[in-house]
Amino acid sequence: MKWILNKIRGKQNNASLTERLLNGFKGKTEYCNIRKKGKYITGSAKFSSKEYDKVSNHVEEKLKTILRQGEIIKCNINEGEIIDNGITQFKVQKGRYIEAYDYTFCTAIFIRIYIISGESKKWLSLYIDENPTTPWWAKKKKSLNSK
Repeated sequence: MKWILNKIRGKQNNASLTERLLNGFKGKTEYCNIRKKGKYITGSAKFSSKEYDKVSNHVEEKLKTILRQGEIIKCNINEGEIIDNGITQFKVQKGRYIEAYDYTFCTAIFIRIYIISGESKKWLSLYIDENPTTPWWAKKKKSLNSK
């Protein structure tokens, strides 16, 4: 019954998690974009690197709804690099990677929050991929070990 109520509430609020997350930053970003292809949604935003805690806290707050009926995996990143065409373009100074599975809507969500530096610039980037058509919950499974 609770699952059905959640589905009804979800239809009343058709905004995706990506849209709800990024709408909370209206007027506070240097850049913000949402793209859709079919039901797949991506979002990105650019902030001052000083906004790391605010952005992280906002993301955590929005993910609380999934925590009630889902799974969340969180990883902290101490350093990294962005390599494009075999060449290091930028350094990742700090970041977070969050993988979330919303059991109510059978959606997989991947969120990255990075403080990036390069060419004497430093900024915060937020990237979101939301896939409501993931086969993760498909009933038919194929084993790699089957002949």
